[in-house]
Amino acid sequence: ESVEKQRLALKGSGSIARIEATDAWLAKVEGGGEGAPISVFKCGALGRPLTKGWENLRNQVAPACSGDGEVTFERFGYGLVGIAGEHEHCVVCREPVTAGGDTMGLPCRHIFHRRCLEPWLKKRDEEGRRPDCPTCRTELQMSHEVYTADYDCEEMLKRRFDEFFLSGFCVCCQSTVMEADPQVYLDPLNGKPPLLVQRSQVPARVKYGVRYSAEEFGGDEDDGHFMITRCQGKGAEKVSVMA
Repeated sequence: ESVEKQRLALKGSGSIARIEATDAWLAKVEGGGEGAPISVFKCGALGRPLTKGWENLRNQVAPACSGDGEVTFERFGYGLVGIAGEHEHCVVCREPVTAGGDTMGLPCRHIFHRRCLEPWLKKRDEEGRRPDCPTCRTELQMSHEVYTADYDCEEMLKRRFDEFFLSGFCVCCQSTVMEADPQVYLDPLNGKPPLLVQRSQVPARVKYGVRYSAEEFGGDEDDGHFMITRCQGKGAEKVSVMA
């Protein structure tokens, strides 16, 4: 789905090469191992020149690769439970975590049963401590309410591929930087450019793609309406303020 959507939208040579490599990988997986060779890519965060506008914003978000510098297609499901082939143990209850269950991953790419992880994160909040991973203690950059409300493994996998087509970022850069506290567009829905803000700055009950009135969140009726949309996996928008 992501390949077909981006094939028509992207015209840059780098993007086309990434789409062709993904086609080859899909052919190999769906054909039981047969198919065209998979191209080897270096992460798009490596060696990125300083530029103006949107590309420069991406450089600021991920100025260097967070992983080993390699883009490997089989890694794109890391930390996203529900993806076939992932089998780990939940460190909270020690029971197996299998694809398709009620499970949840964190930006550090460790996975757990959702029923075990949510109470852990909530308890850390209640103790006045930043929510973190029970395995490696990597801290979440947003509240557990926001993270758990937004978590959707299939949607996150699609966004990872979409972002790869656009920027070439590997899964490590996306999970540890872009997904830890995602940047989102805050659209005032009045014809003016959207604001670029962190997801943690927006209340957990605000859903993507839903129109809200400012009055619902303590503003004035004259403040109008707003909507948030995702940045990851999307092309450049004309942004008015870097909040």
